[in-house]
Amino acid sequence: MNKFFVLHGHFYQPPREDPWWQFVARQPSAYPSHDWNERIYWECYLPNATSRTFNREGNIVEMVNNYSYINFNFGPTLLLWLRQYHPEFIEFLKEGDKEGMANNDGHGNAIAQSYNHMIMPLANEHDKDTQIYWGKRFFEHIFGRETEGFWLPETACNYETLKCLVKHNIKYIILSPHQAEKFRKIGDKEWIDVSNGSIGIKTPYRIFLDEEKNKYIDCFFYHGELSHAISFQHIMRSAQFCADKIASFYEGDDFLVSIATDGETFGHHHPFSEMCLGHLMKHELPDRGIQCVNFANFLSKYPPEYEVEIKRGENDLGTAWSCSHGVKRWMDDCGCRIGTNPKWNQKWRKPLRETLDWLRSELDKIFLKEGAEIFKDPWRARNEFIEIIISPSDDTIKKFASQNLFDSEGNVVKALKLLEMEHMGMLFYTSCGWFFDELSGIETVQNLRYAARAIQLAREVSAYDLEKMFMEKLSQAKSNISKFHNGRDIYQKQVLPDTKEWDHYITSFLIYNSFLKTDKRFYKFEIDNQEEHKIVKGKKGINIGRIKCCDSRIKEYVEKMYLVDKGEEGDFNSTVCYLNEFEGAKFDELKQLFEGEIWISDKNKLKEVIEKFFTDKFYRIKDIHIEEQEKIVEQVFAYKKESIFKALDEVWAGNKPLWEKYKDIGLMLPSEMHFLGASIWNYKIKDALLKFKHDMDFKWIEGLNEFFKKTKQLKLNVKEEGINRMVRSIAEELSFKILNEPNSNEINVLIQFHGQMKNLNIDYYTYIVQNNIAALLHNVELTPELEKLSSVYDLDCKNFLRVKNLK
Repeated sequence: MNKFFVLHGHFYQPPREDPWWQFVARQPSAYPSHDWNERIYWECYLPNATSRTFNREGNIVEMVNNYSYINFNFGPTLLLWLRQYHPEFIEFLKEGDKEGMANNDGHGNAIAQSYNHMIMPLANEHDKDTQIYWGKRFFEHIFGRETEGFWLPETACNYETLKCLVKHNIKYIILSPHQAEKFRKIGDKEWIDVSNGSIGIKTPYRIFLDEEKNKYIDCFFYHGELSHAISFQHIMRSAQFCADKIASFYEGDDFLVSIATDGETFGHHHPFSEMCLGHLMKHELPDRGIQCVNFANFLSKYPPEYEVEIKRGENDLGTAWSCSHGVKRWMDDCGCRIGTNPKWNQKWRKPLRETLDWLRSELDKIFLKEGAEIFKDPWRARNEFIEIIISPSDDTIKKFASQNLFDSEGNVVKALKLLEMEHMGMLFYTSCGWFFDELSGIETVQNLRYAARAIQLAREVSAYDLEKMFMEKLSQAKSNISKFHNGRDIYQKQVLPDTKEWDHYITSFLIYNSFLKTDKRFYKFEIDNQEEHKIVKGKKGINIGRIKCCDSRIKEYVEKMYLVDKGEEGDFNSTVCYLNEFEGAKFDELKQLFEGEIWISDKNKLKEVIEKFFTDKFYRIKDIHIEEQEKIVEQVFAYKKESIFKALDEVWAGNKPLWEKYKDIGLMLPSEMHFLGASIWNYKIKDALLKFKHDMDFKWIEGLNEFFKKTKQLKLNVKEEGINRMVRSIAEELSFKILNEPNSNEINVLIQFHGQMKNLNIDYYTYIVQNNIAALLHNVELTPELEKLSSVYDLDCKNFLRVKNLK
């Protein structure tokens, strides 16, 4: 008897980008990472691509790409983020899919998912169609092939959704056993009731969608008990125990066991379980005679012999794996909740759904009315807009316009605005906005941000302003938190302050650029600082110029003239930016005044110039993007840091007799003096590391030994996170150099550097360095230097290569 096992990982995060900047802002709750996407990348996505196997001595003997062994999907919006910030990871996914194809008779491990985790049964017909089209097309862009399967968000499914999937040539889906109503052998008349979740999971089933049985889609039901144990009962702490547990479910003529769970289970929800997963799939299950395959391969060998009908749910809206009331969790107060506060209710879900349904309807009306004379086929154009989301290049837009617009040149900006409006209109249906317990949660607020951007775009392309009615309807959604009252209040307090116009974008760039130079790409904007003139008198500086700013998403641009009063050098808080529409004659007049220079130091004259040439609105650093605020403050501090610490060091040196007495008798310094000393030595240590990074001269590292010796004598706590980050950065930079151009000298530098850090008890994060060494071992001949480098970074080189050669 053949035994087959499939594990499906659903990898997904909600879209987190600010809809105005197209950038994920810092999320303090994700510390030490910048945001939750970044944190989960390091805890889950990357570790699953390079899962470690250790020997008893704690050395790495193997790295496994788990994506080569599991069935998986990644949400397209998450993949967009990964493609931008971690393009090397996309290569791991593609490699995993290709290895899956090699091991599964040409059937890849990856499958597609609807675009932004919308609950598909609650979507209208056009949204269903676009979600599947976008999900498929983005999958093809990443993996270079068509998908065979499709992951439905929350496994939410009804018959209308299935018909749409079949229209797009999807072969199979994955559902919870509790979503099945009844089944029978194909050709039989009698049905068997399995509405209690008891359907067998050893085989795929066919779902017929018409009476003639010409249209159908196949379905796998995952093992509910085992999936729950993987997700919530910590059985992934031991690969051996988990393999025994899985093996125990093969009884009689059973030959398939499959499970489905959130991919973030492995590494994020359960730290280090990705290592268990890799060993389980590659070694433990095969050692028990269980073949790890993917669904598509199994389906090709064992097509369904049974048909199934799924539960229709209330009003034919179907069911989902995370709601015991059909799909009510995303439209009503059904009782499903996280349990954050037992006194809270979720009555807000229904008016939120109704408000967004109203908004979607109004947006679609605007789309069709305004697009009637622009698009050859509006809905086809919306589907094909995914090409621009994938690659918003001029060539892509030109090709799109020639295929979808009546006038391929005259209406491009309006067309793109309409399509971006529709894009936002789907993003505000992301399921997480209803999943949790409170209306003011970050997931729901994020959906409202997308709604605000859609309303803004609708206002720009039509005569309609939907915001007043939107807020009125939103006021019916009541918050559980008294300070927020209702959805209208949340929208006004947490969304409207974030809305941005052209002046915000341009002034953020100009103020940032007056401190730190940046290139022509600024977030989603293409900047052409067409003409700039700078003048400095004493410590005061002023920039004037004209600037062209283009939104790369919609190809709209504006041109402005500006004046940036930089105030006193280094005083970022006094910097002020003024804007006005660009007029050639006015700008020439301003330049003539500028050339005279007489007014720069005259406050009254400068005020007259500003009043004459610019609007009365001005912007300071507090008005620009918060990420830029942080970078500017860091730059200003860096500029003054040397003088600050020089002064502090003089204070410290001036009190040497005092702290020497504390050292001699072994007492801890008073807290004020301890803080001063720790700050000074921290600065000295980081400065030495920076100098070493610059010239790789180990004299700076020798100096570190003296610094740490001194701090130990004085019992100063200086081993803070910043030092570890710098050490990690140096080691990673060296390892990347070696990976790209293996060089014995640099290998020896890295070996010596690591040894020195170990002597100083600096235990930095070596994960990326180990990955780079593993890549070297796979691609170049083993040398004594490389063998030694592997050893100091805890790779059992010979066993590692032996496992590699066994592939």
